[in-house]
Amino acid sequence: METSSLTDSAAERALVAILLDSPKLMPDARERLGTGEVLTHEGYRILFNTLCMLYDEGKAIKLGSVLQRINANGTTARLIDMGISLMGLPAEAKTSEFADTCTHLRGLWVKRMAIESAGAILASVRSGDTISQIVDVLTKAMDSVSAGLAIGTDQSLTDIIRESVTSLESAMNKTGGLTGVNTGLGKLNRVLGGWQDSDIVMIAGRPGMGKSIAGVFHAIAAAREGVPVAFLSLEMPAKSLMNRIIANETGIAYSRIKRGTISRDEFAMIQKAVGRIEQLPIHFYDDHNADVNDLSYKLLHWKKRYSIGLVIIDYVQKLTDRTIKSSAEYDVLTSVSNKLQRLRKRLNCPIIELAQLSRAVESRQGSKRAGMSDLRSTGQFEQDATVIIMLYRDDYYKEKAARDAAEANGGQYEEPRFDQQLEYGIIKSRDGETGTAVLWVDVATNRIADEAPPVEKPMPTTARPSLNSFDHQSSASPAF
Repeated sequence: METSSLTDSAAERALVAILLDSPKLMPDARERLGTGEVLTHEGYRILFNTLCMLYDEGKAIKLGSVLQRINANGTTARLIDMGISLMGLPAEAKTSEFADTCTHLRGLWVKRMAIESAGAILASVRSGDTISQIVDVLTKAMDSVSAGLAIGTDQSLTDIIRESVTSLESAMNKTGGLTGVNTGLGKLNRVLGGWQDSDIVMIAGRPGMGKSIAGVFHAIAAAREGVPVAFLSLEMPAKSLMNRIIANETGIAYSRIKRGTISRDEFAMIQKAVGRIEQLPIHFYDDHNADVNDLSYKLLHWKKRYSIGLVIIDYVQKLTDRTIKSSAEYDVLTSVSNKLQRLRKRLNCPIIELAQLSRAVESRQGSKRAGMSDLRSTGQFEQDATVIIMLYRDDYYKEKAARDAAEANGGQYEEPRFDQQLEYGIIKSRDGETGTAVLWVDVATNRIADEAPPVEKPMPTTARPSLNSFDHQSSASPAF
């Protein structure tokens, strides 16, 4: 089956012969080869596509039905001109070579695509295209070749069983039944088993609900376990994120660190904390370029260089896609989501997408807790996410109401009693439970915990211990 060119008509003929002789192999052929574009010989491509059509229609694949379909399509004369006859073709079948034949033909197809793509890239360079245009051509080329490599990759039942048993053994050896990356929260770990390699997690909320706090917290939690984290900050500079990490590590309010209103003792505390923080494997990206194609290459490079085990994007609607000419936000976000889905498979690690919800939540009467309907503007993200978490912090609305009242009455602002609770409303979990986890949060220091710290310990802000952290909070989101 060796050939010096990138086509092999003999192998294509052998494939058709095998399928005519053993139609039961059609599902495997479709899985391995996709459509007839893998074949180069016009005649054998006609025959392969005819077999595919009969299979897709649920009709028997026999010489008679194939001949009848060829006649109906008007391709009989063309096959005769090429000297191809179905009679006797099944007798040439060597079924034992089916798998090798499929692999060989697909390999040739991928090589042809690679050469074609290389030609397109070279033509783009020679024509004087801009760097952006050249990268567009390169991106499409990589997507095309990657898609060609992806089809036909499968796992046997034995492989899947071994992977499942290995995962189970790993969970047994970890505390809290972890099978994925530590979330930093026992309540989430018990329900989700950690962030899984197959996860695309959307953590969504309105401004003030704690998205950035959650993103930084989960990055720190994973990094403390030795998991390298890629944090794409598309909203705030890395310096601001670092100040949040310092606040989390020291217990000094983020706002004071940001303004520099700290004592010398606190500065010494920060210097010690920075030494510990420097050891955390967190890698930040805060450049102005938010194109999903460029960032995908960046993350793939980081995967090789740093062995990235968790990606956090803050926030995901900031991503763009220059290959989409439509100005409709929905179309752009849908394309971005599809590319992140492919990226996750190549990275083989969880991706956390922090997402901004629409203002419709604020205008709603009654409960401000967000639901699935508030994700309609996020394109394909809702469908592609394996886990969707809605953040809700009642203290935000308490403070807003108190300030609005003071402004309306011309009086002095009276600080309400804050409960320091942060709700993680898991409204979608493809492989687990849904419900609401009530957590403790200190916005000032970017800290989140399963429960409030003991009262005797000094705390940055007034707090009271939360009640049962899985108390029922919303009729739409039952407790775990």
